Amino acid sequence: MSLARAHAPFSEDVTSPPTLTVATTLELEFKRRWIANDYSPGAAQPPYPPAPSLPDELLILIFTCDDLSTSELASAARVCRLWHFAATQFLYSSLSLDFGLGGGSTLISDYETLLGWTSLLPAVPGLQTFTLWAHENSSATTILARASALRAVRELHVDGPTTALLVDIPHRLEKLSLYAPSETLPPLPDLRSLSISNSPPTFEHELHNLRTLKLLRMDRNLLRKTLDSLAPRAANLHTLTLLYMDTDYNTYPIADLPSSVMVLRVELMLAFRHSTGALAAVEEFEVVLDHHRWYDGLYDTDLQRLRSLVLGCGRLKVVRIVGMSWRGPKVRHAGPDFGSGVRVEYVRLDPW
Repeated sequence: MSLARAHAPFSEDVTSPPTLTVATTLELEFKRRWIANDYSPGAAQPPYPPAPSLPDELLILIFTCDDLSTSELASAARVCRLWHFAATQFLYSSLSLDFGLGGGSTLISDYETLLGWTSLLPAVPGLQTFTLWAHENSSATTILARASALRAVRELHVDGPTTALLVDIPHRLEKLSLYAPSETLPPLPDLRSLSISNSPPTFEHELHNLRTLKLLRMDRNLLRKTLDSLAPRAANLHTLTLLYMDTDYNTYPIADLPSSVMVLRVELMLAFRHSTGALAAVEEFEVVLDHHRWYDGLYDTDLQRLRSLVLGCGRLKVVRIVGMSWRGPKVRHAGPDFGSGVRVEYVRLDPW
């Protein structure tokens, strides 16, 4: 039996072109030409230039944007000299210490060894972010006072009853999160972002570069005092966040906001306490839903009150509702009714 007849079950005509034979012939011809072109001793081989090395700036962006773990960054730093420089820019950029864990003299000794090691880091880029949780601890105070590397950080997060007494706040800071009592902030000419919880400090210096302010867990009097004290010194404040306020919302109106604020982020019930005049300059209004509305969506009464508030804001461009569930179908039809030219965005976040 011929090969052509074996692969032609629908026709007994042996004169028809055998499909497999034709395909095999084409494949052999292709291989013949490929071998002649690429492997003939007389054929010139195309040059393969070496892969160009990526610039340090691009490697740093790759390592920082890919959300690599510490162990992965450490592995990347051992690949070659170029990768070592780029990976260590981010690998040794942050440090977190928790003096509230306990552990006695052994833990304090470990921290002292660690902070001694940070003094070996080059000044550029050096440590960029420092996070500290601490309580009453004289040993911690002694150790931190000798940590010269911590005085050059650009981002600082401190938490604990006496944390502010343990650390001299660096003057080069660009971002500060303060969750501890502090009497007075030092001059911070480069500060761009400030987050304060519970007890605000006293502001005695200008904050010309401050663009973002977050105030958390304050009662009515503290909030009013903080805004009144800070607004004259932060003329370029752009974004204001007010969350987790411990107060009675029914007696918590916000009559005035700093005139420079363009983006306002508040909880839903606090949003209803704002007057239309207070939002006159706001262009983006972000409303964070409470836990009862995570899954139910906005109620009809909520929508009516938000519409009334938004319609009176002449410069408003975006209303962003954060924390809603897509199972609440009523909110999907609320967008067109918020006012001409106002875009409504729904941001779903995981409440857990």
